[in-house]
Amino acid sequence: MNPDEPLSPVMAFVNSLGDHLANVAGIEKPREWNARAVFADVTKQHADKDNEAYFTVGTAATNRSRERCSWTRASCECPACASRCT
Repeated sequence: MNPDEPLSPVMAFVNSLGDHLANVAGIEKPREWNARAVFADVTKQHADKDNEAYFTVGTAATNRSRERCSWTRASCECPACASRCT
């Protein structure tokens, strides 16, 4: 993207939002931030298998075992604490 080229309204909004968020967070805005590169995978077609793997939670593949859990209430017997680790 040419810096001398005028920005589209959408890109102007995205840049304005980035400026505001950087200001609120108290950090310097990245100079070469590219929204298209950041969100490139959002619009790509994904296989059902990939979607299922990404959104599946509560299985052995996504939860730590009790032995590896660092949850401070590991000794608690209530169902809410017990469900934090498998």
